[in-house]
Amino acid sequence: MTIRPAYWLECGHAWNADLTKPNENWIGKTALCPVCAVVSPVKEKVVNSR
Repeated sequence: MTIRPAYWLECGHAWNADLTKPNENWIGKTALCPVCAVVSPVKEKVVNSR
């Protein structure tokens, strides 16, 4: 099973990285927020709380 890394977007929502590029460094790039549907800069990786 492939783990989809999660990142925090500038808009404050979390976003899961694309499964086709799970190991790509998304920080500094932009992504379409699944919550507010705005293209937002990727801020940082979400650290697992487990």
